[in-house]
Amino acid sequence: METNYNMIIYFTYKVDGYNYYFTTDKKLFNFDTKRFSKKVVRGYSVGYNLNANFITLKNLRHLLIKVKKLSKNQHVK
Repeated sequence: METNYNMIIYFTYKVDGYNYYFTTDKKLFNFDTKRFSKKVVRGYSVGYNLNANFITLKNLRHLLIKVKKLSKNQHVK
């Protein structure tokens, strides 16, 4: 017997230039692969790997764009 699960994910921020989104529970979501990305430590820098590029949290904050609510159902583009 096959079991299917559906997830509803609400986005709060989009990373400019990448197809990544931050969710309401502060996790980074890759929209292409439909997977969550893990926070990485390289040396003394903390950040994320976005499309094989390491971006620190300090540099990532400049790339964040607030996602607007389009309707009461909270569908986002």
